[in-house]
Amino acid sequence: MSMQEALMIRREEYKMKHRPKESPDYIEEKDLNNISTEKVIGNILEPGITNGVVRVFGHKIVWESNKTLSNINHLVFSRDGYLYAATDDGKIMKIDPNTGNNIWTYQVHKSSINSLVLDQVGFLYTGSSDNTVKKIDPITGKVKWIFDGHSDPVISLAINGEGDIFSVDNNNIIKMIDSQFGNEFWKFKVDGESIRTMKFGLDGYLYVGCLDGSVKLISYEAEKVMMNYMFHAHAIEDIVFDLQGNLYTCAWDNTLKKINPTTFAFSWTKEIQPSDMIQVNMGLITGLTISLDGYLYLTTYDGTIRKINPSNGNEIWKFEDYKKGHSTITVGLDGYIYVASYNVIKKMDDELHLKGYRILK
Repeated sequence: MSMQEALMIRREEYKMKHRPKESPDYIEEKDLNNISTEKVIGNILEPGITNGVVRVFGHKIVWESNKTLSNINHLVFSRDGYLYAATDDGKIMKIDPNTGNNIWTYQVHKSSINSLVLDQVGFLYTGSSDNTVKKIDPITGKVKWIFDGHSDPVISLAINGEGDIFSVDNNNIIKMIDSQFGNEFWKFKVDGESIRTMKFGLDGYLYVGCLDGSVKLISYEAEKVMMNYMFHAHAIEDIVFDLQGNLYTCAWDNTLKKINPTTFAFSWTKEIQPSDMIQVNMGLITGLTISLDGYLYLTTYDGTIRKINPSNGNEIWKFEDYKKGHSTITVGLDGYIYVASYNVIKKMDDELHLKGYRILK
């Protein structure tokens, strides 16, 4: 018998002699072998495999990228499988979602990009605090046209079913822009508090979320506000629609609501509580998106990401990231979640993985 074999036998004999078989804190070695060695975040506990022990689950971070010194305001995922990021100093980045590496970065605007949308073909449109709207070629990153018809910062963009671009500025002036040449077709002034975000519903109306917590339905064909609903107590942060036309709104009153598109009654309301005692003066909720299978994903300033069941508003999972200040979130066609916090973008999966074990005191 070799010296190495003898040492291995002695080591196994020692482990068998000293292992606490009756202790509730003992975990069998075959279970320890299943612990993931990948970087995992989250802290979801499940009843233990032995008395006094719980299994801890989390989400794998596939990659983490900080290729820019600028804060990231928006993330969008294109039909051809690329991730695009817009920054607060006017840059656009095209990112390979498999690796997190930048394909290109261009200085598109002179100041912050406040809105970033994609059309059906894949062209990007940006609205900026430099009062302009621009169309960007997704392959080259070059500007196709510039619309400078606003006299105030452009706050939000939306695209209708025909592919026309709608932009709104700080003065609540909405303009309809031809997507091919960048010409102005129509404009409309909305009275009331400032518009913060807007989306088109399946009914063809333009839904705008305002600083006072209201959502207005606008018909650009009739050139008037059709309805005005006070859905929240404070400013609307974002609005999204599912494939059935249901409306979801989140606001600075820290609530997420599902609204029936026919009756405009609340289907449910979920109040979002911070994960710790940090003081957030305004806007705990910072981002809202919906996946192709209809699930909602919510980011909050305290570094928490939540997955929400759209049928009842129940929380499916949440985890606390060590990075505070989440600003935007999107779910790619690949099923992965992409989230930005300050200048850092992370790709994480949607499945829970075994992180390890915790012994309860």
